[in-house]
Amino acid sequence: MNYYAIGIGGTGAKCIDALLHLSAAGMMPDGDLYVLFVDPDIANGSLGRAQLTLNRYSNLRAALQVGGSDFLSTNVLSAKPDVWTPFADEAQPRLDSFFNYELLKVRDKPVADLFDALYTPQEKETTLEKGFRGHPSIGAAVMASTLKLGEGEPWATFRARIANDLGGGSGASIFLFGSIFGGTGASGFPTIARLIRDELQKIQGAKARLGGSLILPYFSFVPPTQDDQMRASSENFLLQTQVALKYYNEQDKTEIYDDVYLLGDESLTPVPFSIGAQTQCNAPHFIELMAALAAIHFFKNYPAKPQKYHLIARHAPNALEWGDLPTNDGGRTAQRKLGTLARFAVSTLCVYLPLLEDLARNGFDYRAPMYVNLVKRRGISLVGDEAQQVFPLLKEYCEIFLQWIANIQRSSEDEEMQIIDERIFAEKAGNEIRLIAPNKFLLSEFNHLILPVGTTERQTLGELWEKMCQTPVRDRNAQGMGIFFNALYRSCGVED
Repeated sequence: MNYYAIGIGGTGAKCIDALLHLSAAGMMPDGDLYVLFVDPDIANGSLGRAQLTLNRYSNLRAALQVGGSDFLSTNVLSAKPDVWTPFADEAQPRLDSFFNYELLKVRDKPVADLFDALYTPQEKETTLEKGFRGHPSIGAAVMASTLKLGEGEPWATFRARIANDLGGGSGASIFLFGSIFGGTGASGFPTIARLIRDELQKIQGAKARLGGSLILPYFSFVPPTQDDQMRASSENFLLQTQVALKYYNEQDKTEIYDDVYLLGDESLTPVPFSIGAQTQCNAPHFIELMAALAAIHFFKNYPAKPQKYHLIARHAPNALEWGDLPTNDGGRTAQRKLGTLARFAVSTLCVYLPLLEDLARNGFDYRAPMYVNLVKRRGISLVGDEAQQVFPLLKEYCEIFLQWIANIQRSSEDEEMQIIDERIFAEKAGNEIRLIAPNKFLLSEFNHLILPVGTTERQTLGELWEKMCQTPVRDRNAQGMGIFFNALYRSCGVED
């Protein structure tokens, strides 16, 4: 079984980002994950961050052969190009030029008049290289007229891969992420799904399921004063959502989906205002983690009978803990696997990468029995090309992951978060959460990394060191430096 994830707009990209980290923790079912982004704003900061995670994930997985551990167990494939935009050939696209409005006025005046009735002069004339500005009516028209699944890349390859999966009898699961309150997500979520469903119906005997996370409002922003630009307005998010949900219900616009997961938060997290481009890079939020878990739930439950609509809730208002995460075992799998990845990332950055780098420079390998057992005796060189490629990639991914999960923990000041103690490796600087230097990590609190304290088995850094000194090679499929980090990852696992 292969799986397909499409992130529509900035929120969709952030959900893909979360899904990649869950994949790194081994939470995906067996099979390849194919990732595609949809966004007219190709310079979007949230999109850029997700692309960086995808790139580092893929490069590290290719370089570090860790065998059968959960770490990076999912083969993630990126569409080529990884972002589809309807404005690939236009530097400063406008709605009126996109539909040849001036020509319409001459050749087909009734259509031009209808165009005037549907769109204001500002909507017609505002450049759209930074997205649809919170106007789904613009996005729906543009996408419906440009997106052809059988033509052009990346859609031609996307269709061919699915057709190949279905022709081989393995089936396919396709999942879309999009917000209901923005411009790109709100327009793309029903439009792209309809095109995919229509295409699937052309494939005889198709056994494909289509699901999606429809994201309701979970953040807000204060725009600058005296701003007359066409833009999204967070003060209208709830009204837009109410109207959209009513429309979806009356028109049954989600009938094309087998399963739809509705997610949102009544406490709207404040974020900096941005029209778009690189400055639109909101911090990760636990709603995106929930959306990614919804995708995994959908993937794992194929070919179960569609449930149509899924709703989730938490045990207490203004609080979030592992038990609130939507897994089949009450969040225990998420706690165990993300906890293992967090321990691995912290210990890699503060202990084991510095150790290996020091051994490469200075020797004295008697200091590290696990190095002798897992590296030296197997003829692996710390100064060879492989190690020199793996070390920076591993360092960067661990930093990316810890930055992400620290922001998840701090994503809502109005809610008590009981996921991870980010203070061990991160600090708040102004409105941002940033990592501290690994030599300043609060290593004495390592056994309290996973919250809440006292509810799970603990592991100190000393206990981890002892376990590493005694661990054998447990997976003969691991190769090179992957042998060492396979052992470290497994050693970071703590049973419930």
